Amino acid sequence: MKKLLRLSLVLAVIFAVTQFGWATPVDFTPNLRGSSVVVTNYPDGSLLLEGNVTANLALSSSPFTLQDNETQVLDFFTLSLGGLTIYDTYRISATLAFIEPPIAGQATGGGIFGTIGGIVRGGTLSWDTGTLPDYFTLADGNVVMIDFENDIAIGLLGKTTVHAYVTNLGGAASAVPEPLTVLLLGLGLVGLAGAGRRL
Repeated sequence: MKKLLRLSLVLAVIFAVTQFGWATPVDFTPNLRGSSVVVTNYPDGSLLLEGNVTANLALSSSPFTLQDNETQVLDFFTLSLGGLTIYDTYRISATLAFIEPPIAGQATGGGIFGTIGGIVRGGTLSWDTGTLPDYFTLADGNVVMIDFENDIAIGLLGKTTVHAYVTNLGGAASAVPEPLTVLLLGLGLVGLAGAGRRL
């Protein structure tokens, strides 16, 4: 009976840990080869002068770790406006990938841009509705959210850095299978009942 009581107490502790103690950190390693940003320029057609938007990854390969409800802000890519156009539009698609965990956030968007005399440049960037944020449930039960900076006004110099936001939303306790949780609770109650009879 003592063995049953000890086993029940151990299982009760395990049950408590699974419910309240599985807040695990997540290690991230950016994947530079798997990440990308592609811009397609669409001249307005009514204007003689053509401009262009270019984008380059600014992502670092440095790994980082996030605890529950922590967010890492990453320099994702730079946008540069060029040409002599008065008004043009562009489309953009971007992928932020990680080696660890093996996930990738993707989005499409676009905007407008133009110049005044080729000196003062400006524009906008907005991501398409429904493409962000991306949510991923990891093997340990943590939920990760990837989002990109949105509704950007590109300023006078015609160049800006677009940021990405990676958030560990936690939720690892939900990774415990429901049948196992019920079994552990039941065994704990049996053990307590047995202990009560001995007293």
